[in-house]
Amino acid sequence: MLSASRTFESRRRGVVQFHEHCPQRPYVELTVPDDAQTVTAASFTTVSRDQGWADSKIQSYTWWEVALRRPKGMKSDLGSIQIQHNRVANPELFEATTRWDAQSPDLGYTVWLRSLRPGDVIQLVSKAVYPGWVNIVQEATIKIEYLPVVDDAATVPQPPPAHSIPPSYYRPLEHMDQEIRLLVVKPGRYDEAVHACFAHTSLSGNPSSQQIQFDALSYCWGDSPERVNIALDTNTMGTVPLNISGTVARAIRRLRSPDTPLRIWIDAICINQTDMDERSQQVRIMGTIYSRAPGPQQQGRRNGPGCA
Repeated sequence: MLSASRTFESRRRGVVQFHEHCPQRPYVELTVPDDAQTVTAASFTTVSRDQGWADSKIQSYTWWEVALRRPKGMKSDLGSIQIQHNRVANPELFEATTRWDAQSPDLGYTVWLRSLRPGDVIQLVSKAVYPGWVNIVQEATIKIEYLPVVDDAATVPQPPPAHSIPPSYYRPLEHMDQEIRLLVVKPGRYDEAVHACFAHTSLSGNPSSQQIQFDALSYCWGDSPERVNIALDTNTMGTVPLNISGTVARAIRRLRSPDTPLRIWIDAICINQTDMDERSQQVRIMGTIYSRAPGPQQQGRRNGPGCA
């Protein structure tokens, strides 16, 4: 189910002068909203000029960069991206707009946009370098377009789900074979509903055991009150809603491929949290699980059977 796109913007007005000795502080910031499922586009508008004179008329050494600050405790591997320069040696304020579209092919900023998640702070930073160069800013705006979170299994006729996954959704694991449960996510684009099922594989190395290549994702983003449903196929109950954290749902959307199933182990989903024996056994073999899974970055290259 697709949702209508929403927009959100942050604007600042007020004359500020930046030079190379100024602290690197953003002129304006925008925090990605909590209901953002994926950011589809971003626009940056600036009204600024350089000092209005220069010995060389080739290029202005005053410009703008887009940067990212993640919530406390979370690191970002997304660097700053340079956008528009001021017009060299021109004393008139100049308005410039740069727009990024996440659907644009083979452009560095598309990865930057697709990696954004709620709570991330997008920053527009005014820059200047070399003595005598001054970036004189009057106004700047950050505007994003995004798809809001949707309930993927809203069409499944089931009672409202609880915040925990019902035990009946799980087949017991064979502990002697170090069996684990995997989530097999059907191919799809980011904004399409998530449809999945459970499969099982053994870590024991027993030739008679079913062995599936898979990836693993640690549920380390922190829980939140936000819950969403994905559609889960089962052998006994048909298609049922699987209620999971919104952060995990967004991770699944980012990691799946449009043409290849994603087979992934996620502790918050693949362990029956109501079965104390299973929880204890799965924690003991967690090191083995991660050693067998190269990581989500390899998804789309994993082969194996489908749902069990």
